[in-house]
Formats: sequence, C-alpha cells, structure tokens
Amino acid sequence: MAKSRPQETSTKGHQPDVVDRLSELPDDLLLPILTAAELDMVTAVRTTLFNTRWRLFWKSFPSLWKSSPSLRFEAAGGIPLARFHRLVENALNHRDARSPLRLLSLTAATAGVTTTTSTEWARVLDRIHDYGQAHRVPTLRSSAQAQTANRPIYFSARFACLCSSVQNLDLSLLIFDLDELRSLASNFASLTSLRLHRCVIRRSSSSYSSSSPFDSIRYLKKLELADCQFEAAAVTVSGHSLAEIVIVFSDAAAPPPQPWFTISAPWCRFLTCRGIYLDYSVSADLPSLESLELDARRRVDYAYPITAEESSFMFIRVFEKFGNAERVKLSLNAIKKNRLLHSK
Repeated sequence: MAKSRPQETSTKGHQPDVVDRLSELPDDLLLPILTAAELDMVTAVRTTLFNTRWRLFWKSFPSLWKSSPSLRFEAAGGIPLARFHRLVENALNHRDARSPLRLLSLTAATAGVTTTTSTEWARVLDRIHDYGQAHRVPTLRSSAQAQTANRPIYFSARFACLCSSVQNLDLSLLIFDLDELRSLASNFASLTSLRLHRCVIRRSSSSYSSSSPFDSIRYLKKLELADCQFEAAAVTVSGHSLAEIVIVFSDAAAPPPQPWFTISAPWCRFLTCRGIYLDYSVSADLPSLESLELDARRRVDYAYPITAEESSFMFIRVFEKFGNAERVKLSLNAIKKNRLLHSK
C-alpha cells in the first residue's frame, strides 16, 4: 500500500512554499540550487526573512552575494526595526571580512520596517552610510520611510560627512533645510548625481538668499527634485557644473505648493520639468541648453479647455525663456484630458 504524501506546510509570513522546502535541504545542496536558479541574496532574504533556520544565512552562504557589486537591504512588511538592524550588522560585518570585491551600490529600501522613534531609524541609516563611507561606495540610496508614523529624520552634518566619498546619492523622505544644506554642501566632495525624492525642503531663516544650496557641490552634474515638498517661497537651482536638471511634480490631482524657481546653470544642456506651473513660476538662464522637455500646467486648472489665445501666450512665454534650445518638447495641461503638444 502506497504511503500518503506528507502534507506540505509553510512558515507563517513566508511567501513561496518552494523556498520553505529549499530551507530544509542540507547546506551543500542548497547553495548550488539557489545559484542555478539565479536567486540573489535579496530574493532569498526577502522570502525567508528571519526564519530560524535562515538567521545564519549570511555566514552559511557568503558566496551567494559576496561577489555581487551591489547590496540592497529590503525589509518585508511588518519587520521590527531591531531585527532589521541585527540583519544589517550581520551582513555588513560578514561582507567586510569575506568579500574581496569592491561594493559599487548600497541601498536601504525599507518601507516595511516598523518603528516608533526616528532615533532608532537614524541609527540604522548611519550604520549603512558608515559602511559606504569606509569602503568608498560610489552609489548610495536610502529612504527614511517606515510603516509606523514617526518624527521625520533631518539631514544633518553627520549625514553629510558619511557621504563625502559618494558619487551618486538618492535620498527619500528626509527633511532638508536650505540654509543648512548650503553650509554642508561642500562635504560632498565626489558627488556627481543627486536625487531628492519626496523630501521636505524648507528654510529656517526668514531672509531670502539668492544663492543656491547646490553651488558648493563642485562636481555635481545631474540634479533631480522629484515630488518634493517646498516650504520656501523661492528656490534657486544653480550649479557651476550642472549639465542636467530634472524637476518633477507627478501628482496632478493634488499638486503641492510650488515655489518660484530660479534656474541658472551656464553649462546645463538638458532640462526636464514635469507638472510644474508655467505661468510666473520659472525664470531661467541657460545659455547652453540643448534639450527641453516641459510638461506644464496653469496655476489654476480650470474646468474648461485651454483656448488658442491662452495656449499661444503660454508658448510665447516658453520660447522667451527657452528659445535657444535645439530640441523642445512641450505639453500644456488645463485638465487631465486636455493636452496641447508642440515641437520645435
């Protein structure tokens, strides 16, 4: 009489059953299987996060990821910050001792972490940034997002010092003070690309300064401001080496308050503005501009289409500001279903 097949069970919180079955295999069989299936460290850790058998994953299978030029920490939903911190410590300590390959990219994408204080979260980011600074990692991405609502994390002098060797920096959900950023910008000695995503940008002092906080970043070539919340009435975007500038407001349904942008970059060749208010919101001095992509809207989105007279007036204003560009792609919006396209 044939024996009945035992019922397969999966550990609570794990996603694919196949990974739970793999975790029951001996170490000498598991490594070749994961390697052949091209499952990277991120996939394995995400799907078996903090399983009792896999807590020593870093020490058991270093060859799965020690040869990778990138390291990404991604927490599954509902992971306590303390556990995630231990995971980070084990991973970085073990890689520091075993891996001969230089790390090119370090990412902390941890929207699933739960925490109650911003101090704990800042400590984890500091540990990751510390490692990046010690090993001169050229690309650093980090987000201060957590599942539990907490006080936000401020960009600080310590944070800037930990990024002095970074070439590409991608930061999300931090608070930046324009005056403090201006004084700390010189710490980014190697920075060539900066992206701020969903950050809060404010000014502590009431006095207006026309200088840009990015002027002191000597080698900055690309700047992207994506869905940032500006609490300052006016923002100057300029840089001696800037070749590409991107300003994006993607939420057309509920656009955030926008400042007056003064864009001045003598060597800027590419400018992209999406969701930006065209009327009276931008002044630009870009003598080297080659390509302009502008998806603009009026300050008040009326319920009726843009008239021919109004669109002509807006186009004239565009060409007054950017008429020297060789390639121009324009899109003007009154409401979502109304778009006027024009190419030069």
